[in-house]
Amino acid sequence: MSLPRKSRPWRSTGAVSAVAIMAVVILALAPAAAATGTLALDEDTLSRLRQARVDPATITAPMAIEPAMKAWAEERVQRGAPDPVRLKRLLRELYEADDLNFEYQEGYTATVAETFATGRYNCLSFSMLYVALARSLGLEAFYLSIQRDQDFRRVGDLVVLTRHITAGYGSNFVDRTILEFDVGPDVDYAAAEPITDREALALFYSNRGAELLREEKFDAAEENLRTAVLLAPEIAQTWVNLGVVYRRVDRFDEAREAYEKAISLERDNVAAYQNLVILLRRQGKDDAAAELIDVLDNFGNRNPFTFLALGDFSLEDGKLTEAGRFYRKAHRLARYEAETHAAMGLWSMLIGKHDRARRWMRSAQDLDPENARTRRLAARLEARGL
Repeated sequence: MSLPRKSRPWRSTGAVSAVAIMAVVILALAPAAAATGTLALDEDTLSRLRQARVDPATITAPMAIEPAMKAWAEERVQRGAPDPVRLKRLLRELYEADDLNFEYQEGYTATVAETFATGRYNCLSFSMLYVALARSLGLEAFYLSIQRDQDFRRVGDLVVLTRHITAGYGSNFVDRTILEFDVGPDVDYAAAEPITDREALALFYSNRGAELLREEKFDAAEENLRTAVLLAPEIAQTWVNLGVVYRRVDRFDEAREAYEKAISLERDNVAAYQNLVILLRRQGKDDAAAELIDVLDNFGNRNPFTFLALGDFSLEDGKLTEAGRFYRKAHRLARYEAETHAAMGLWSMLIGKHDRARRWMRSAQDLDPENARTRRLAARLEARGL
């Protein structure tokens, strides 16, 4: 993902923005030193941390800026201009500044000090940087959360949602401006919802935990994700991530509790349902899993990986017709994913449509020859002399 286009790094209201994408689970950690600063946490949050024996003083303050950063912003953004003009100028300076050398790096959730020093950022980091610098200039900026219909990621056999965190300013919807990255046409900016600094901090920890999870550093991942749920127990996705960690270390009861907590917070959280289905299947609780599969099938969700998993479950049960229905749904939702082509190829092979299976395999290989599902299909076709 790139920074905003030079011809239009921002848009103002009605329904537009510069949005920052924050991948919830699939991220890769790039180690860096933590920024320091004072956290303004409410008493309820402080109480939760203390009860869990977490010292609030150990919580990273990722939004904290250093004096040199504030000086840079003051030099670049002229005094005396109206606030909207200054806010737009700040964005343009961040975007165009040669001395910062910004480079997007997926899977790098940095503090604002790290982002400013290294130029490396993901979109959560950029949003935090923008908000922090704006506030250092006495300008009001805030965080917004946006979720798109088709933002899905996976870690192994576990599916998670991604969410966009961006920055905005303006006192109401009529004059609100939202920063915009190029994340595609399916972002419903009108549905952007403000979130608190506390929630943004929780998402920072959720990201960090997810990065550690991908590196299979499970103890550190759990520590970060437990901090995330302590900071913002109302955010379902942090519970999903925590459940993923528990599943990875075979703490099945705790994983189930985390997924069920996420579902209690968001009844339509597809990732929580699917991860719970996979957990139940792993535990041999097929009847309970089947009930949830029915829920997922009728959910109206647009997660292609859900339907891939449902198709796989159907194949395991020998239900070829049902598997084909799920795989076709997955392909309709993700026509440019190698996995959906490979799934259709496997199904075609199993029902005796060998020419069609080979065509699906070639298209899957064109999209991603190294994809695991693509390679499995090629191996099975070769083993059958097809």
